[in-house]
Amino acid sequence: NEFRVTSDYESKNHIEDIVNIFFNPISFSSIGLKLSTLSFSTGIWGFIILYSLVAIIGKVIGAGIGADICGYKPKEKFQIGIGMASRSEVALIITNTCLTLQIINEEMFSIVIISAILVSIISTLILSLTFEQEKEEFEETEKIKAN
Repeated sequence: NEFRVTSDYESKNHIEDIVNIFFNPISFSSIGLKLSTLSFSTGIWGFIILYSLVAIIGKVIGAGIGADICGYKPKEKFQIGIGMASRSEVALIITNTCLTLQIINEEMFSIVIISAILVSIISTLILSLTFEQEKEEFEETEKIKAN
């Protein structure tokens, strides 16, 4: 048997992996099971779509400002913003807490949860498209270098 000392960084990454693989899905599933109102009126669905778009635009602008300060290129700023849009853990935790404390009702809870799901799906698709274009540009450059 070999004894190996791990660094704090390696230990932290190992713990994060366990949390992300095991505990996050349980937490998000328990929140999702609280969804009870899926028979929204047409106006509510319009609000959900608007709320989701505002969330995406807000993340792109907010993260883009930070990326701009750090000197990233415009395309990279957009990619960072879109990548951040799918991170909605804080919204889920706050919404769940507000429902538990009866600050919001089940309909508002469902609106936020469905919007978080939509934002995650939309932003992931957009992000993969931006990197697909980058991949094609990279492959084209490599072909030119090879010749």
